[in-house]
Amino acid sequence: MPEAHGPRAVRLLPLSGKSDGALRTLAGRYLSWLDERNGAAANGRSAVDSLLADMAWTAGIGRSHFAHRAGVVFDDAASLRAGLSALADRSNGPGGCEPPKTAFVYPGDGEGAAAAAEALYRSEPVAKALLDRCDAALRAEGGTSLLDRMSGESGPEQALDGPALYALQCALTALWSSVGVRPSAVVGLGAGELAAAHAAGVLDLEQGIRLAVAREAAKTAASEDGLDAALAGIAFRPPTIALVSGVTGRALRSEEVLETACGLRHLHEPAAYGPCIRTLADREVGAVVEIGPRGSVGPTIASHWPKSAGGAGEAGNGAGGPVVLPGPGAAGGNGSAPDGDAGFVEAVARAYEAGLPVAFAGLFAGETRRRIPVPGYPFERRRYWVGSLKT
Repeated sequence: MPEAHGPRAVRLLPLSGKSDGALRTLAGRYLSWLDERNGAAANGRSAVDSLLADMAWTAGIGRSHFAHRAGVVFDDAASLRAGLSALADRSNGPGGCEPPKTAFVYPGDGEGAAAAAEALYRSEPVAKALLDRCDAALRAEGGTSLLDRMSGESGPEQALDGPALYALQCALTALWSSVGVRPSAVVGLGAGELAAAHAAGVLDLEQGIRLAVAREAAKTAASEDGLDAALAGIAFRPPTIALVSGVTGRALRSEEVLETACGLRHLHEPAAYGPCIRTLADREVGAVVEIGPRGSVGPTIASHWPKSAGGAGEAGNGAGGPVVLPGPGAAGGNGSAPDGDAGFVEAVARAYEAGLPVAFAGLFAGETRRRIPVPGYPFERRRYWVGSLKT
């Protein structure tokens, strides 16, 4: 069983301004703030960590957030200083941004998901609680322990099977929701269709586990004979947001959800990447969040995104196509913290920079933090002189 989470090793300092110049000036003020508190190191690493955590808390929940944004990810004072220095010294930023429409994409490839799930279990209380629920549901279905599979105790795995991938994707959905990032549309591809249906409100968490077990059994046996029994007693609800079929690429109507049984009726159909991505473009989606192991969605979206659709671009600078926020794989921070621990915080930083509204309190789950004095906003004041009036 994976170890339970401890204190968060990686933090996010969100900075913003009404112009790029104000943002750079604010970064410089935080550098001065760090210099003024060099003495805190004499009280030990834990005192410094607590001070920097309170700083990040105050900047996240105690400040307004403007269009020009930067998320500085750090794990100690040195990496924070390096990130702030790079921001203060840069010549031009990507420009301001407006909150984009957001879609979640659930890929069916589970490669690399075991390590991602284990890292989330160790570092994210929200994900841990949901993975525990999935483990209990999987055991009730007669399956092996999900937590043992994540840690490798049940034998080596090249990729997570369907139930475990479903659990990981539901945990990631809950984790994004805990920081205020929620989709207006979801796309499920292959085994990812079940988690997408759960995100759209079609299935309960435990119902999805039951269907994921049945789907895996049908694939292993190359027979769909057991699917009807698994579907018995499950009443699909109408989607609360757009649920895009991974087979047709169209947003499903309520009656079509029942007909396709969340993709179970089309186990051997190939994923319709092109039609799915064109549907997101037609819906003017500007940000796509990959709900699964990192790396499989971004290149596919870039190759299929219609050139005429435009979008915010990978850097949020209007270069075309949506901003793609990857899964929690091997994303490193500015310092030496374990990559798995940094992955979600890095993704939240990119979401913030892309203009998504972020509820920063979600990054402090299970912690008690306090507001402290931090640098104020660098107002760019202009002086206007009124000439004397002739009489």
